[in-house]
Amino acid sequence: MPIRNQSKSLQLNVGFLLKEAIGYTWQWEIDLPVIILEENTFLEWLQGRLSFTRTSQGIWVDGTLTGASSADCARCLTTFALTLKFKLEELFYYPPSNISNPADYIINEDGLLDLVEPMREHILLNIPMNPLCKPDCRGFCSHCGENLNLKECHCKDELIDPRLAALQDLLSDD
Repeated sequence: MPIRNQSKSLQLNVGFLLKEAIGYTWQWEIDLPVIILEENTFLEWLQGRLSFTRTSQGIWVDGTLTGASSADCARCLTTFALTLKFKLEELFYYPPSNISNPADYIINEDGLLDLVEPMREHILLNIPMNPLCKPDCRGFCSHCGENLNLKECHCKDELIDPRLAALQDLLSDD
């Protein structure tokens, strides 16, 4: 089955919200399959709830999202689905001419609010530096390279660096 780019699902027409009074809130339940945010950033699924609140500056987006991304374990190099949970809290300015910082998020004149970039940023910030396939992943044997999650190796753990062998005598109870 080919993977379709569904990032268009994260582009919402919020023109109706811009016509509402300040303080008006709209809820959006998200349950989406594969979301490709850029070439190497994608989610296998995305679920959660976002609130869109009309403010004097635009629309405040707030909510908690959960998704899964493909990752490689830092210990055994196995590819696994890494579950990511993150809070999205961003202000989207409207009209776009009101922004002072070019890094701020805007709502286009046509009323489109694009969640792709803030989602991409939050996903990248929430990926751990050393993802593990499971908390007790044993990784590889440092001597023979065997994946210790799949098979026991019979290497001796008592191998000592020859430069430190003299210190071993101090530990013996003779």
